[in-house]
Amino acid sequence: MGRQAVDQLDLEALEMSVRQQALQLAARAVEQRLNADTSDNAGPRLPCPCGGEARYAGRRSKHFHSVLSSLHLQRAYYHCRSCGGGFCPRDRTLGLENSSLSPAVIRMVGTVGALVSFQEGSALLQELAGVAVDAKQVERTAEDLGAEIADDERQDTLPAHEDLPLPVHGICHRLRMLSRA
Repeated sequence: MGRQAVDQLDLEALEMSVRQQALQLAARAVEQRLNADTSDNAGPRLPCPCGGEARYAGRRSKHFHSVLSSLHLQRAYYHCRSCGGGFCPRDRTLGLENSSLSPAVIRMVGTVGALVSFQEGSALLQELAGVAVDAKQVERTAEDLGAEIADDERQDTLPAHEDLPLPVHGICHRLRMLSRA
């Protein structure tokens, strides 16, 4: 680059463009690696949480948001005739069960949801991390995390014996730990 080219360079635009391209490249590499591994097909039958037996019913697609980009995942699907439900073992393994957000995005959503409004949180995720999560999804995810933390709090604060004091654990402490991890 000549001196004039550097003088006219929009460094922010260059940084953002290169960052986006690098994240897209990383996303495709992660996606290919995840989809190349078919070890989640654990045989023709698996026990179902209902107590029945689920049968392998092929591979199913799932789209989810990660800190890299939107990813497309192929995974083994098992269906249970007893309860009529189905599940993908890999979803639980990867922390994607009942969610279209990766664990890292959930952590980000929990942090912004604890600090600012859901609308502001959505805007911050887009602006700072390039992760598009609408305000309603920020709200639902933050509320689910809050409920999960409250359940943990109840379990952690039940005294082992009536004469013993309750341990001191606060939801704010848990949210701070979540944002640091």
